Amino acid sequence: MKKIITLLFIVFALPTYAQTFTVQNLAVLGTTTLDGFTVSLGGNLTTSGANSLTLTTTGATNITLPTTGTLLNTTTAAATYAPLNSPSFTGSLNTTGTISGSSYVGRTSGCAPAGSIGECVISTIACSPGVPLTTSTIINITSVLLSSGEWEIFGNVALNPAATTAITRLQGGIGTSVSSLPTLGSEGYSTIGAAFTTGSTQTIVIAPQVVNPSSSTTYFLNENVNFSVSTAVGCGNIMAIRIG
Repeated sequence: MKKIITLLFIVFALPTYAQTFTVQNLAVLGTTTLDGFTVSLGGNLTTSGANSLTLTTTGATNITLPTTGTLLNTTTAAATYAPLNSPSFTGSLNTTGTISGSSYVGRTSGCAPAGSIGECVISTIACSPGVPLTTSTIINITSVLLSSGEWEIFGNVALNPAATTAITRLQGGIGTSVSSLPTLGSEGYSTIGAAFTTGSTQTIVIAPQVVNPSSSTTYFLNENVNFSVSTAVGCGNIMAIRIG
C-alpha cells in the first residue's frame, strides 16, 4: 500500500517533472489514462482484482517496459500472483533483451499456417509413372510457388531407368528457370558422373539454399541425365520452409 500511495503522489505531481516519471513497481487498480506522458517501469507491472491488463498510449504517451521483472495479473480469489495466460500486443513489440520462457514446444505435426514462420510448400513426383526423360536434356520434374519472404528450399531428384539403360551422369537443380540448371558449385545444384550399374535407380540430394522472393515466384526442380540404349523416367521432391 505504501508503494501505491507514493505512486499516486508522483502522478499528481507530474507537471512539475516535465511529464516524465519512473516507478519501480506499478499496481493498476482500475482504469488509468495517461495522455502526453513518458512512463518507464523499472520493476513489475501488475493488475489487481478482475481487471484485465491493456496498455494503450494516447497523445504523446510512451510506455517503456522493464528489462527485468514480471508482467502479472492477480484476482481477489487468487492466493498468489500468476503469469498472464495469453498476453496480446497490438502494433510493434521492441526489446533490447531476450524474450524467453522455461520451455518451448514447437509443432508436433504438419506445417505452420500460410504467412507464418514454419509454413511449408511441398511437391512430390513419384517414380511410377514418373516424368519421361530424354538423354542430355534438362527436364522439369515439378515446382512450387512461393510468396514473398525468406525461404529455405531443398529437394532431390531420382532416376528410374529401364533394365538395360546405361547411365553415365545425373544432374539436378532448383531455380527460377524451367529449362536450365544452376551453375556448377552454386547453391541449388548437384551432380554425379560415374559408370552406374545398368538399369539401377539413382538419387541425388540438392542441398538447402535460402531464397528471398519479393513477390510470388515459381521455383522449378529440374533434372538432366546422360543415358543410352533404352529409356528412363525422372522423379523427385521439392520442399520450401518459410524462415522469415
